Amino acid sequence: MRREYNIKHIFLVIAACVVLFSPIYILLMPNIVADTIYYDRNSWLTYVPSINYWVLGISVFTFALCFVLLGLLKSWKISIPTALIAFALSVVTFYYASLSYISLNEDQISYRKMFSTEKEIYQWEELNKVSYYMVDEKSEELPYYSFYFNNGEKFTIKENTHVLDVASSIRWRVKAAEVPIEHVETWNE
Repeated sequence: MRREYNIKHIFLVIAACVVLFSPIYILLMPNIVADTIYYDRNSWLTYVPSINYWVLGISVFTFALCFVLLGLLKSWKISIPTALIAFALSVVTFYYASLSYISLNEDQISYRKMFSTEKEIYQWEELNKVSYYMVDEKSEELPYYSFYFNNGEKFTIKENTHVLDVASSIRWRVKAAEVPIEHVETWNE
């Protein structure tokens, strides 16, 4: 006996599979993209800001939405154009999720902010100050560094395990550039 499946049911199964595997995809893809596109042999760290994960989550959601629309809407005249719009939105958000990164090496700091196409490159000597925000040990938040440049630009790195591995190199390079490191206790604020 042969089973006949309606094409709309197949689209719903694909949507369910996308949703099922999305946590793995969302957790791995930003680092894979950053290490592939922005890899440099001299880099201590290629860091992916947490907003990348959120934007990639939106991308995966709209990708799954494509298949849900194809599976649930009755008219192909409506479902195909709306699914194509959702797919285009998914591609655009994936593109923007892959742009943002921070890279540190001995000579320079380079980064690109979310939704920006311009890459910012600074020498360590262009730093004005570095603030290290300590958090209460009971807090679930991570400590973080804020880097302030002479031109007023600023970016922040949370001290996850990757940053913790290179923290001594960061402190050494900041000290070599004669830039002050301010320690801020956030639990007293």
